[in-house]
Amino acid sequence: MVGTALTSSDFTDPGPAPGSGLLELGTLASARLLLIDDSRFARKTINAILANHGFTNVKLATDGEEGLRVAREWLPEVIITDLFMPVKTGFDLCRELREDAAFQETPIIVQTSSDTPALRGDVFEAGASDLINKPINARELLSRIRVHLERLRLIESLKSYRRQMHEELDSAKAMQMELLPADQAIESMEQEYPVKFAWHSQPCQGLAGDIWGAERLDDHRIRIWNADFTGHGVKSALNTFRLNTFLRTSLKDDRRGPGDWLATVNDFLCEVLPVGQFATMLCCDVDFRESTIDLASAGAPQPILETDGRNEVASIGGIPLGISEGVVFDQIRLPFPVGSCLFAYSDALTETPSAETPLYDMDPLIDRLDELTDVKLSKRPLALVGDLAAVAPEGLDDDLTLVFLEHVKVKGGRDEKETSGQIRLVSEKADEPVASAVVSQDTFVIRTMQDAEKLTKELAAQYPEPDAVSTGIWELLANAIEHGNLAIRHDEKTELLLANELDSEIELRLSLPVFRDRRVQVEFEKSDSQIKLKIADEGEGFDFQTYLDGEARLDAPNGRGIAIAQKLSFDGLTYRGKGNIVEAVVELSKAEPCNSA
Repeated sequence: MVGTALTSSDFTDPGPAPGSGLLELGTLASARLLLIDDSRFARKTINAILANHGFTNVKLATDGEEGLRVAREWLPEVIITDLFMPVKTGFDLCRELREDAAFQETPIIVQTSSDTPALRGDVFEAGASDLINKPINARELLSRIRVHLERLRLIESLKSYRRQMHEELDSAKAMQMELLPADQAIESMEQEYPVKFAWHSQPCQGLAGDIWGAERLDDHRIRIWNADFTGHGVKSALNTFRLNTFLRTSLKDDRRGPGDWLATVNDFLCEVLPVGQFATMLCCDVDFRESTIDLASAGAPQPILETDGRNEVASIGGIPLGISEGVVFDQIRLPFPVGSCLFAYSDALTETPSAETPLYDMDPLIDRLDELTDVKLSKRPLALVGDLAAVAPEGLDDDLTLVFLEHVKVKGGRDEKETSGQIRLVSEKADEPVASAVVSQDTFVIRTMQDAEKLTKELAAQYPEPDAVSTGIWELLANAIEHGNLAIRHDEKTELLLANELDSEIELRLSLPVFRDRRVQVEFEKSDSQIKLKIADEGEGFDFQTYLDGEARLDAPNGRGIAIAQKLSFDGLTYRGKGNIVEAVVELSKAEPCNSA
């Protein structure tokens, strides 16, 4: 330790250097400063400098060990430390602080009497933000503290602004998602008409310029439409709100044919869209009684009709909306018998990875759709999205909308009895929401954390000791959704929990195309001797053996689900395959018979 040299200027405010642009101390005076030095003289001297220049919130530590403890308890905004100290050196202090997420951005100013290039490299490699030479010059020390505080406050301000923008963008995305047909509305339409839907909507940025809708015309006809506004992001998203408002007010209950309907939409957009902006749009009216489909297009990609296992283009054209008033749009009628399927899409499908070299121009797209005719309808959009992701791994350059509509033999019924927001039995016994009666064997499909919470209560009630298994069931279902279907890593969940952002992240991922259609399948089987629960997610699996063999962390905020299930809730816990299937068993007493529903 080398003593700190003092001059008379140490005890007078030197003021900012000419032309420095530094702010007056102002709000910086209350900043939390931690001074660590084993020299009592140095601590007293530097503390006096800080106090005489307006810093009122300073704590002192006599070595690196004490400094580390005070830092973790107090979370200073700037740390000033000596380098060579007993117990714990400044090098070790810097390294340990940087390993703590709470100190990733904290400025650490190291003071030292040695200034060799090798030492400076070692200091910065250890994690220091700045280095100041002894003897300490008051003006230099104060200027460096002020610069680091201003930088820290700027970073905090930018983070706050980013959080605010993220929250506002999330709110805007949620509002825009509400413009699209809700799962419940689609399911209701599928129950009322002989139709099945499968669709996918994916913005290339936070907000989309694509929008589509489906509505009833009468007891045997429905209308679907999709629109694509020029541009991306906020500007095009605002146009989707304009269009949605117009359709829900001025064109509500409009029963005219697709051509006249498009003409009215066009005149409206000519009035409200700025010069240079326009939209393409497709409108289709399906008549299930007559087994026909009427189509009109305003420059939209040509729809494709599948009949008898063959896909063909439905040739229909027209100029985009919002360019010229008074346009007449042609309308065609085509057969649409039972088994037929309409495919409508935005041009991102045929312009990825680029408009010049697309994966799918029309002939390859027809061939691909022919390949998918034997694939479950609900899986077809994801198959096409997967194809695009393979050639555009960094993401799409345009918003993507894919809509399949199939004319089925009977009213209602999706190819899978599942919904978003409700739990449904997918066994042959019933097609009703989960009941509280005792069951012997059933299968359930869930998607959200709310689904998992409801199913946990219903399943736990079937066990002799509901309280004992309830937590374990919840942890396994939550793991299947969070870590399995939504691919939230263990370290990501820890950070989200600390930031109180886990719920919002789950909701966000549930809305993303890559995760939206994933489900967790739960099989429940109760016999006279045992109750077996089998949970399967659609994720990539994980190294479950580490958690089964490792030390249980029952008191941890994260990573405890398997430990709880294994030690507290079930008599046996077995993972299958790659770890995305788990079987949990509770052994029953022979004296306790199994009751059937």
